[in-house]
Amino acid sequence: MHAPLTVITDDPVSQDVTNDGFGALHTQAGLLPLAAMDVRARLTGLYAEVSVRQTFVNVHAMPLEATYIFPLPDRAAVTRFQLVVAGRTVEGKLMERGAARDTYDQALTRGHRAAIAEEDRPGVFTMRVGNLPPGETASVHLELTGPLPFQDGEATFRFPLVVAPRYIPGAPLPGPWAGDGTSPDTDAVPDASRITPPVLLPGFRSPVRLGLSVEIDPAGLPLTGIGSSLHLVSEDSDFGSAVRRLRLNAGERLDRDFILRLRMAPDSAEGSAVFAAQPGSDTGALAVTLVPPIRAAAGTSCSCWIAPGAWRAGRSSPRAAPSAG
Repeated sequence: MHAPLTVITDDPVSQDVTNDGFGALHTQAGLLPLAAMDVRARLTGLYAEVSVRQTFVNVHAMPLEATYIFPLPDRAAVTRFQLVVAGRTVEGKLMERGAARDTYDQALTRGHRAAIAEEDRPGVFTMRVGNLPPGETASVHLELTGPLPFQDGEATFRFPLVVAPRYIPGAPLPGPWAGDGTSPDTDAVPDASRITPPVLLPGFRSPVRLGLSVEIDPAGLPLTGIGSSLHLVSEDSDFGSAVRRLRLNAGERLDRDFILRLRMAPDSAEGSAVFAAQPGSDTGALAVTLVPPIRAAAGTSCSCWIAPGAWRAGRSSPRAAPSAG
């Protein structure tokens, strides 16, 4: 029997008026609406792998440089950044911020299509897309991975769908703004204009087409219940499999964070191991999750030993001495 699926309402979720959305690409000619977004998550044990694809359309008659502010889970690491424009694919590369900006500016000067993504705050990214051709569709693909917080017998997967409004203290600074947000830069927050995107999409009343699906593999953990902040529909999984597949109910809006709570059986969650092989290679990665007792006696503590290393088909290759954690 599968764990029951319920809608949770006790989490504070960001909500706003009926015309709000996930974001927009800001350009010198106006806003480009976010036409569609597809989020696919795979939860294995207490780890999450997420694929996000966002689609924009340049409705103007000129090439544009567009700026976009968007949220991501603050504990997740971006493992892939890809831009597809006019049938061409641009793969992202991790670089130091200054070098990345120089490379991006040089590409635009040469007339090439380019994109750059920068993390301005934990969970808040700014992306620029240069030389976006008129009438073209731009697709941005991000892949990220990260741990699921575990507390009081529940693991929580949270995917932000809005950048929450921020309090910006300080006095406005003179001169041009650093970004394209709604708040001016101040002496206390000199990059305020980079972390305050517009909430409304002027002139674009249609809600963003949101596709969201989640595959849950407990990986041996005793899953007893699932709670969701959005209305999900359970899909059939393979007969006899513990894997759950869920998808978003039609008509849901991007006006709050997506929160999924996974409840574990009390005092029986011990841990799990996940193996990921590198395609075309005999090497891979190993992640071991150790879950502390849900009800620990007062004054007790738990210690574990971690041996960082590389895993290679059938054997381990430690690179450092074990350390207490």
